[in-house]
Amino acid sequence: PGPIAGAVYDNCVAALGQAGVNALTFAIGMFKMIGAILNVYNEPVPEYRR
Repeated sequence: PGPIAGAVYDNCVAALGQAGVNALTFAIGMFKMIGAILNVYNEPVPEYRR
């Protein structure tokens, strides 16, 4: 949908700090990348053992 609106970005930086926004962006990007890789190979989400 495009870039985040300036006011929303500014509020995120105020709440999380620039390092927090960077870390959140990285985490979301990695989550999406791993999901795409799993879809390419048609791998199911791993089951976690307890």
